[in-house]
Amino acid sequence: MRRIVVTAAIVFIAALPLNVLAQPSIGGDPVHTEEDYFSAGSWGMTAYSYVFDDTSTSVPDLFEGFSGLDPGEMLFVYMLEPDTDPLLPSISYFAVNNQELVPIYSVGWSVRVVPSGYIVDNHQDPFVFTYSGPVEATVFNYTGNPFDTTCELDPGEYSLVYYFALADNYGPVSATVDSEGHGNSQFVPGPVPEPTTLCLLGLGALALLRKRRA
Repeated sequence: MRRIVVTAAIVFIAALPLNVLAQPSIGGDPVHTEEDYFSAGSWGMTAYSYVFDDTSTSVPDLFEGFSGLDPGEMLFVYMLEPDTDPLLPSISYFAVNNQELVPIYSVGWSVRVVPSGYIVDNHQDPFVFTYSGPVEATVFNYTGNPFDTTCELDPGEYSLVYYFALADNYGPVSATVDSEGHGNSQFVPGPVPEPTTLCLLGLGALALLRKRRA
């Protein structure tokens, strides 16, 4: 009987998707997690994504005083992990598109949250990043600091970046990673308006166009 139970457990674990087994935890109770791989030239990087909305009963303590999400707020956290070979190039930047111009009101990175299985000192913070407003992309740039020549996301390190958005929902948005001028784009979860919101925006634009023609 014990042999049957052990065999069933092994079969169950083997049947799990690979990204479920590999997904590191940053705590809290995200409504969605995802794993996406970027590569171009001789580099590669995995982006682990975590989405929290106002139904989440707990979220990572990203900074002092943060206690939760208000209605309509969403938190998008991306853990960036380049391939570990030290001979591979470093990552220059990570950019998340916001083509729907969803209001993004806070952008940053976290050194307070350490993903499960990672060393607290084995991280790198972006040097510059776009802030709030209806920007078309949120960019976390790891190069360009003349006072810090180590400001790069090197193989074997990780970075935890995030932003808060006022959105109705989440969905696939395009993200780009670049290393030494070689970029690659994949889809990651990001803020998107509800379909009804898009319809209302379209009707509003049509009404404005008719008014101008009149």
